[in-house]
Amino acid sequence: MEKIYYSTSDGKKICGIIDICNDSEDIVIICHARGSSKDSNATTRIQEELTKNNINSIRFDFRGHGESEGTDYDELTSNFKRDLEDTITMLNDKGYKNIHLLGTSMGGKIVSLVDFSKFDIKSITLWYPAILSFKNEMDVRLNRMFKSKEEKEALSKGYVIVPSSNGHKVSSEYFEDDRRYIPVQNLKTAKCPVLLLHGDKDRFVNYKDSEYVHKVVPNSVLYLIPNGDHSFKDEECMNKALGITTTFINEVMSKELDKKGGIVK
Repeated sequence: MEKIYYSTSDGKKICGIIDICNDSEDIVIICHARGSSKDSNATTRIQEELTKNNINSIRFDFRGHGESEGTDYDELTSNFKRDLEDTITMLNDKGYKNIHLLGTSMGGKIVSLVDFSKFDIKSITLWYPAILSFKNEMDVRLNRMFKSKEEKEALSKGYVIVPSSNGHKVSSEYFEDDRRYIPVQNLKTAKCPVLLLHGDKDRFVNYKDSEYVHKVVPNSVLYLIPNGDHSFKDEECMNKALGITTTFINEVMSKELDKKGGIVK
């Protein structure tokens, strides 16, 4: 396991933790949630499980998060998309041609926005993805703050504080930028298998969002985790999600994936 730094195409320094277990061309890129980091419980547990299964991986901080360069005001969907695509390019240049993407919450949305006509992605895994713009609870609450009686004050400051985030800010520009994208429509253009995992007790992103995504995205499989909340904090739920994820990625790598799809409870 090694900490690395690299630059995006617009000059931002990004920090990642890369763990190379074998000499294959396969690697999983793990993308964290908004207001979180590469060192969150979910992302570190995912990488640890991949390592146990001899799967190469990297978890990185989006700009404005963790050890990567940037401020709260840099946190735009378009910038996060650039961070991920530049990470893919960096890994391609290092010889990793078989890219597997894994995103948690907001990270799932960014994964869904990758230019699939440009990058050869072998698999996509989405944990409780905040993929339906302004339809998950957090985005609705934030958007409402800009449309409320405090709108003038919020816009004059240029930001609002994310509820329950220890002071994490989201700029007013974020919402205008985010409206440019329709993640589900873009995800439908992906040619690779897609795995969705969602807890049926998630209070922040409703599991029905993932049911909708599964319905419209070809080659997708949805696992609903009983009693699972956002981030799979319960150990049993976490272990189940980790097991499903590693099995899925291993099957894709060995070209044994059953592409019939379906909802599994």
